[in-house]
Amino acid sequence: MTNNFNFDRIIERRGTGSIKWDSVPADVIPMWVADMDFPAPPPVIDALRARLDHPIFGYTHVEAAYLEAFSEWQKTRNNWTIPPREIVPAPGVMPAVRFAIDAFTRRGDGVIVQPPVYFPFYRVVEGRHRVLIRNRLRQSDGVYRIDADQLDALCAAGARMLIICSPHNPVARVWSEEELLTVARICARHDVIVISDEIHSDIIMPGIRFVPFIPIARRIGCRALSLTSASKTFNIAGLASCTVVASDESTEEQFRETLRAGNLELPNLLSIVAATAAYAHAGVWLDELLPYLHENQLYLKARVEHEVPGVRVWPVEGTYIAWVDFRETGLSDIQVEELLRTRARVRLNEGRQFGDEGSGFQRINFATPRLLMEEGISRIAHAFRNRSE
Repeated sequence: MTNNFNFDRIIERRGTGSIKWDSVPADVIPMWVADMDFPAPPPVIDALRARLDHPIFGYTHVEAAYLEAFSEWQKTRNNWTIPPREIVPAPGVMPAVRFAIDAFTRRGDGVIVQPPVYFPFYRVVEGRHRVLIRNRLRQSDGVYRIDADQLDALCAAGARMLIICSPHNPVARVWSEEELLTVARICARHDVIVISDEIHSDIIMPGIRFVPFIPIARRIGCRALSLTSASKTFNIAGLASCTVVASDESTEEQFRETLRAGNLELPNLLSIVAATAAYAHAGVWLDELLPYLHENQLYLKARVEHEVPGVRVWPVEGTYIAWVDFRETGLSDIQVEELLRTRARVRLNEGRQFGDEGSGFQRINFATPRLLMEEGISRIAHAFRNRSE
């Protein structure tokens, strides 16, 4: 399926401390945690090996090569020009969300999320003693959409921050320019800062265009932070890195000061080495990975909808996760989860993890070699066909 990289190769991950693989029994196929079962790009591995040949791993600063590589990546991939001086490294996307909450809100302030959504958002908002406010996504014409009227009302009622996710995890929407303009206008009108989690922004399906939020925020005069990372794109999540870009100088400095106050302005050495190599040299690898992921997604949808009665796979515009709808099976969440875990011996993410709005759904990770995909789907289909036995 590819010319230069073998994404069909199955690599044993058990015994490596993998949350995805070492947290399930040996006879279970894990298709849940959002990392990939493919090796990182060769330029990344080579760069890490070369750095490990130097035996000292002291405090380090962010070198110009990283800033320039990220800036060039965004210019080439997203037509987004970012001066390197505006790039702020941070120790992971969720830590950056936490420090953004600290920087721009106070205890008791309202923070809006848009469920069903990545469940750590709930934890970090409530863990920082802010009020979690839900602007539920609407299901309309077979896709999820942002409820702009409700968002406007929540902002008008005094919310101080909105956390958006594009591409959205778990429903796999990539918000359009028009949708993001609407969000920016609402938040600018009510002086609500937007934190845009764009960690999956390089994993985009054919015919879909990712639109970064910061250029829109600058056009509208909306305060915002964009959070992205090489971690999902190049399968280096364990190295924990994040790149932050702010809508304006004041917002940028306020975020930098919060990082400094937490003694987190210095990067992880190896994460910077890996990300620099990825952005500078692994574009070809990604260009070959994306068609493989797209084919996996099409295969998943075709087989599941043909072989598992009452089950639908919602459209995937971005990410390597699919939102699978079990509501028409007539089974409860507990019954679906029991069939998957005990009969199919496949581990997915329960939709309820992402909020009550995820009831009736499961999230499946299709960033895995095709043979594992085939076996996992076969197990699911067999379990549901024979569920009355």
